[in-house]
Amino acid sequence: MILIVCAAYSHVPVYNMLITRSTSKVCTSIDPIYSKINAIFLVIFLAYLPPMLMTICCITTLILLRRQRRRVMPINQVRLRQRDTQLFKMLLLYVAFHIISTTPFSTVLLIAVYQLPNPSPTVLLLYRLFVLLFNASFSISFYIYTMGTPFYRQEFYRLIIDTVKHYQRMIRPNYNQARPRMTINTPFKRS
Repeated sequence: MILIVCAAYSHVPVYNMLITRSTSKVCTSIDPIYSKINAIFLVIFLAYLPPMLMTICCITTLILLRRQRRRVMPINQVRLRQRDTQLFKMLLLYVAFHIISTTPFSTVLLIAVYQLPNPSPTVLLLYRLFVLLFNASFSISFYIYTMGTPFYRQEFYRLIIDTVKHYQRMIRPNYNQARPRMTINTPFKRS
């Protein structure tokens, strides 16, 4: 897989150049035709290919799990179906958010590239806004997996409660526990 990704992006160092300006350095494309081809490449590899592959692989996994369960015949099939449903919901949520966050970015990228060398200010503003949404798609999977289904939500909630209780015990000691008694050192009296 790593070799496929390296081969797919091997054109980037060849057709890009580092340009030094008075205030900053910018890595940009040399050829405007390459910019258009690269935009199409990014749309395919960032917006459309990952959700399609995730959907195909996960549906195949669900089909294989159901076939295996028919052979094994587990005792508690209701619970397994609930878990499969929760996993499928997580997959759909993740794929839907990925499509929602990457499609606007890819579309505005294509529009901006085809308006080169002078894209309109509206397109540049939309591009900057959708870059934020696009970057959020990489971090949102944690929240989808922990908050998307009841099982993981309960586990996350228990983890938070246990952590809070642990820190409360560290800050406030339990005064109901038996404490060692301190003796006051008094001089011995001789009689």
